[in-house]
Amino acid sequence: VFDLADDDLDQYVPANELPKHLGKEVKVMGYFIVQKAVNTIRNEIMYFNTFIDAAGDWLDTILFPPAARFTPINGRGFYSMQGKVVEEFGVVSVEVSWCKKVGLKQRDAVAKTLTKVEI
Repeated sequence: VFDLADDDLDQYVPANELPKHLGKEVKVMGYFIVQKAVNTIRNEIMYFNTFIDAAGDWLDTILFPPAARFTPINGRGFYSMQGKVVEEFGVVSVEVSWCKKVGLKQRDAVAKTLTKVEI
């Protein structure tokens, strides 16, 4: 299904390689699965999101209030994200500093990719 994403998948770190990048900034791409909103002690909203990456692995992300205000997750679809890889309680996540929704390729481009035939 990631063949449908209108972006170059080679520029993204797969979820299974995130432990190698602890403390570093990375770019990841995922298909949105679920979001949990939480209020901070200052009554600001932050989000814990779960995605699936191109290999089918789970990708957990955190959007703290500053990032949540400027880079919202707007429903189903592919998202390109950048952030710092962190580990807490044995779970590796990406603290997202920015994200954007990635569009879908045009039908003829997808057909060419999947069939390797000129249309």
